[in-house]
Amino acid sequence: MENKIYHQNYILVDSEWYESFDSYQPSNELIGIVRSILPLTWHVRSILPLTWQTQKDGIWFHVFPPKLQLEEQGWKIHISAKPDNCKEILLSLLPMYA
Repeated sequence: MENKIYHQNYILVDSEWYESFDSYQPSNELIGIVRSILPLTWHVRSILPLTWQTQKDGIWFHVFPPKLQLEEQGWKIHISAKPDNCKEILLSLLPMYA
């Protein structure tokens, strides 16, 4: 069972070839939706204001507002979507952050 799970991790990005998640490159389609909704002051090359910072960690991207001071404990929210509903979910969530 362990080997099967390990194998599955490498065919999620491309079912024909072994690829790690680090090779995943998202298209501009969803980023375009984000840019169309968020304020025009956001940076052209990203979906974040110039003062925000991003950090890539494997397949995850972390976004930090300016002068963020994290508490020792806290919580976060993960949103899951499938290809057939990701645009709808993104469009319903973005207004909360704009």
